[in-house]
Amino acid sequence: MFKQIAAFFFAGVVLLLTPVNYVWAASDFAIGEKARDGEDYLAAAKAFRAGVAKGDKRSANALGEMYILGLGLDKDPVTACQLFFKGAKRGHLLAQHNYGVCLAKGKGGKSNGVEAAKWFNKAIKGGHKPALCALGKMHIVGDAGKKNPKRGFNLCMKGALAGDTKAAAIIGECYLFGVGTVRNPKKAYKWLKKAGDKQYSSAAYNLGLMYLNGDGVKKSLDSARRWLTVSALQRHQMAYEAVARLYRDEVIELLRKEQIDMRMTRWAIFFMSLARSIKTSRKERSTYATLIDQFSQLSPKARRLADEDLSKWNASKR
Repeated sequence: MFKQIAAFFFAGVVLLLTPVNYVWAASDFAIGEKARDGEDYLAAAKAFRAGVAKGDKRSANALGEMYILGLGLDKDPVTACQLFFKGAKRGHLLAQHNYGVCLAKGKGGKSNGVEAAKWFNKAIKGGHKPALCALGKMHIVGDAGKKNPKRGFNLCMKGALAGDTKAAAIIGECYLFGVGTVRNPKKAYKWLKKAGDKQYSSAAYNLGLMYLNGDGVKKSLDSARRWLTVSALQRHQMAYEAVARLYRDEVIELLRKEQIDMRMTRWAIFFMSLARSIKTSRKERSTYATLIDQFSQLSPKARRLADEDLSKWNASKR
């Protein structure tokens, strides 16, 4: 009789403690989320760590993302991936996706395509749509075994149709370059525009090139400049030189008409400075420096404003 009473008592304790512990963990996550959104990253990390200690899967993923992005913490992909793994094991869909990315890219150690595919599949089964194209990309490049671009295209299409912006950008690229499907610039434009309208950098870059070359759309330097500007301002480095060239050429063309456009000159100086920053060749860097000095003489105000833009740009990277 005593054993039955004791068993009932301890079972009741477990039933009582489990929900209380869950509530405390959920509270830690809510505190951490509010602090993170308010950019109080130290308080956020403290709350998320408390949640992780109590077994909260959301806190594990959130803290991992802080380590990946370097939000108030030193960037540490190894620790981030360990945290994603904790969240993934506990069934958090985004953590499963993030841990799949760790394995696919080798962020937390050696890459492992087979294991990455396993975790992406778990997230997909749970209804996490972005994992569809994450797995699709692996099939396209062959990181999940033998290359299978068609299967990769089909997975990314499912993600794009479900509203995943990154998947839409990749489907656009597939149509543009004929990967896993027949090349179709008009369909490429449709999907790239969906992603570009949401400021997705690679989609905006490809749209810029399409307008620059008249590929599937009517050639338009103005539209090319607009989309490449969107891409570059999202820090897509491939866009820096292309957009700098377009602004430079427009300033030169206006000079031939004896006109100086301060706004256009400002953008030209800004983007030429960005293009110069990623060049490793001394000759190329020197060429950009000369052009920047020449444009600065055209409009000292444009140079001053461009320098202010660059200062804000560099500060926002930290």
